[in-house]
Amino acid sequence: MAAAVFRLPAKTDLISLSNWGLLMHRFIALAASAVLGIAPVASAADLPVKSPVTPVAALHNWTGFYFGLNAGYGWGGSAGNSVTVVSDPVGVFTGYTGFHYPNLSPNGAIGGGQIGYNYQTGNWVWGVVADFQFSNMKKSGQTDVPAFGPFLENFQGHSASIDWFGTARGRVGWAFNQFLPYVSGGLAYGKVSSTLSVFAPTTLFTLSGANDSTRTGWTVGGGFEYAVNNNVSLGVDYIYMDLGHDTVTATNQNLFAFPVVLSMDHHFTANIVRAVMNFRF
Repeated sequence: MAAAVFRLPAKTDLISLSNWGLLMHRFIALAASAVLGIAPVASAADLPVKSPVTPVAALHNWTGFYFGLNAGYGWGGSAGNSVTVVSDPVGVFTGYTGFHYPNLSPNGAIGGGQIGYNYQTGNWVWGVVADFQFSNMKKSGQTDVPAFGPFLENFQGHSASIDWFGTARGRVGWAFNQFLPYVSGGLAYGKVSSTLSVFAPTTLFTLSGANDSTRTGWTVGGGFEYAVNNNVSLGVDYIYMDLGHDTVTATNQNLFAFPVVLSMDHHFTANIVRAVMNFRF
């Protein structure tokens, strides 16, 4: 049997193996570089993208002092039409049932200003406000009473007006950010005026009188404001006001006639609706 012969690779074979190793080394290096280069890109693409942060609008704060102007309209309740004979020594009106004074409801434009302070805790807004109003609320009426029996035709008239008024009120409201509804109540005061007359043209018999006084009473109401910005707010305010009772007397104006005195009680009430503009500081 022939012996096995071990043969070294030829030189050309060694060169081929060397080239193959070099190629494998380069392939592995390129593959590693490719993997390392792609992986970060793929990872970054997989990360969630954050949405832009939207700033939250600040809630309106109603705390602070304010002052402003207002204008509106007022209408009153019945000012009274019942006459009392205070003095009638010779019985001029004895048995007379012909008093027919009309009911009055003074009404007219009003305008003025206000100043106040609010303090906000959560949604609750607590405050005080004082206002002063010029008023054109007035009404007059006259009744032509025909002659009957011994009584001659006569004209019976009276008038009532609220010349100015003011209030000092507490307020409490619930804020819906820039919108503030509220209720209010407190003290009311004002100047009221009234007249009373009787005139019989046949005899020129005349009774007349006038009175004005400053009255105090109470008020209650509500309304709302809307803050246009941090410094200006617009709103509508309503109040019901009761200034109490006032009495006017009419006396005989004829020089040689016996003294006769009549009186009438007026109850001054009013509903007030006004637009308001406030400036805050």
